[in-house]
Amino acid sequence: MDGILEEKCWAIARCFLPEENWWHGLPHIRRMLALLDGFFVEDPTVDTVVLNAVRMAVYFHDIGRSRPDDSRGHALASVDILEELVEQEGLALPHREWVLYAIANHSVGLGGQSPTNEKETVLGILVLLDHADAIGAIGIARTFAHMGRSLPLIPEDEVDIKAIYYCFTYPKSITMADVQIKERSCVGCIAFNFAATSHITASLTGLIPVSFMDIISGRQERMKLFALDILGQTGAT
Repeated sequence: MDGILEEKCWAIARCFLPEENWWHGLPHIRRMLALLDGFFVEDPTVDTVVLNAVRMAVYFHDIGRSRPDDSRGHALASVDILEELVEQEGLALPHREWVLYAIANHSVGLGGQSPTNEKETVLGILVLLDHADAIGAIGIARTFAHMGRSLPLIPEDEVDIKAIYYCFTYPKSITMADVQIKERSCVGCIAFNFAATSHITASLTGLIPVSFMDIISGRQERMKLFALDILGQTGAT
């Protein structure tokens, strides 16, 4: 991506994403770009054209959070804003179809399937980067900053506690029913992010640089130990 377009992307992102919101605002975008540059660009496993589309999607995937009243969710709201910018402001959007597809579906991901074309590859890498920023120490901090004021530390329901242990033990086997645990406790949210990351890494086998996979595995392990320690100390077994 050329420097002029990159500056334009930053300028647009600043209009919609606050600096002080470090879990979903501009700091989140910086961390995702650092992961993209530090691993995929340095150790390319996919075509540069695909990586440039991922870069565009990173900048804009959360701008729809500026429209919290959109009942469809922030992903589709982000697409609407981006299409408005393309049509009204003349924003150059290389590989527009790939970028819009990735942004529209980044809250859902690949559904456990491996990508079969370029736009699905863009989606998969975008979701991977997004999840990589939601695990490990930064993921734990994000969970408590974003969810800690509205959710209890651990779930009150024993069924949810068992589901959390299941997520950590069999992360690739979680179902849509398990997704709900992230909405009922902070530790449940941590367990969901752990399992969801395992799903997306399994889908992208062969496309993730080995060095990046090592980072992911390390972050997941720290997150798991933290959550299990909390459950153990609170007697939630």
